Amino acid sequence: MPNGKIGDHPITDMLIHHKHPFPSDIEDMLRKLHAIDPMIILGSDLTWEPFDWEKGRNLETGRKQLKDLLAKHGAAVE
Repeated sequence: MPNGKIGDHPITDMLIHHKHPFPSDIEDMLRKLHAIDPMIILGSDLTWEPFDWEKGRNLETGRKQLKDLLAKHGAAVE
């Protein structure tokens, strides 16, 4: 059960514990989404995907998901 410690979830590792578990472009997109509204990530369908991204798996799919979320919330997508 998660208890707020490092390693519980890669997104909280990045946002709260200042770790860098993702490629820089994915981290940038996650930070943009969080800046728009922290609840976007929680309310999205990104349940287990960040654990794959942390291991270098399914990165292109993740990039597309994050770009789609950014576009949906009116953020510039590069």
